[in-house]
Amino acid sequence: MKAFIRYSCNYRGRIDEMATIILALCVVLAIAFVIYGIPKYTPKKWTKKIQKILLVGIIGLIVVTAIQLEKSTSQPEEVKTSQEKKRKQKVSSGKWQQSNPIAGKAGIKWKSEEAQNLISQVKKNKITTPPKVPKNKRFVVVNENVPLFTEENLKFEQAYANYGELDYLQRVTGAEGILGVELMPTDDREAIDSITPTGWQQIRYVNVKGGWLYNRSHLIGYQLTGENANNKNLMTGTRWFNTEGMLPFENYVVHYMKSTGNHVRYRVTPVFEGNNQLASGIYMEALSIEDGGELQFHIFIPNRQPGVKINYSTGKSVGPQGPIQDGELSKFSK
Repeated sequence: MKAFIRYSCNYRGRIDEMATIILALCVVLAIAFVIYGIPKYTPKKWTKKIQKILLVGIIGLIVVTAIQLEKSTSQPEEVKTSQEKKRKQKVSSGKWQQSNPIAGKAGIKWKSEEAQNLISQVKKNKITTPPKVPKNKRFVVVNENVPLFTEENLKFEQAYANYGELDYLQRVTGAEGILGVELMPTDDREAIDSITPTGWQQIRYVNVKGGWLYNRSHLIGYQLTGENANNKNLMTGTRWFNTEGMLPFENYVVHYMKSTGNHVRYRVTPVFEGNNQLASGIYMEALSIEDGGELQFHIFIPNRQPGVKINYSTGKSVGPQGPIQDGELSKFSK
């Protein structure tokens, strides 16, 4: 089927090539006729005049043939380019959009006053007060879902990921990059329990799926870059924050990149209030590059766990205690 489609796409190019070949054969036959046919079948006094006229015509025919040949050799590439554009247009409205956790919220408004204020705060590292998120919400949309990337941020040469240095309290400061399928891991993830991020006060609760309150949460998810046991990329996050908050957006980006082959500008910024050891949440921003933002989002995800009260200064918490043994947690995990 794929072979048939490729043949169909190049059909016009094949016709042009055949026409060029036929035209070239006609030129060869015409030259042969001028050289051998005219002297044989025409009176001698007309031979030279007729040969001159026909030679001029043949030269013109050769020029036309050359032009046609040039068109025929360039045509398949034009067809290929046209088909590639159509493929990308088709993909851009494909199934990857169905995984968008906030479908219908995108709209590029780079110059809004709120955006400029937020950019200023990011540059001065002064985002320390998180947005308010209703209790029944996993996230809130920020700046009308428009990321705060500058034109300089969106210049693309190759895919990469950068991880900010830990601050004076050994807390993560953020991670960003331009992501693509070429950064995705091909190996299974290895253990990360050698890393102990700030605010790590692990405890089991009966109302937490799987029992354990905290995960070592990647700022840029492992499935996006393969970055694993890096203390600059791991923060203490609740189970709910990690699986219900961050994961759907990470899956969305992965689905998009695998479906289109395009790249995504990506940034995650944790928010710590004062000297708190546990982050209150994160800002997540993403914008696809090649198609000018078909995928984009800007959200804040709170680092909380329903039914558990958390002290963000230390990471300690209070909630319904679970069974002592892990095996006893299975009946509470649904």
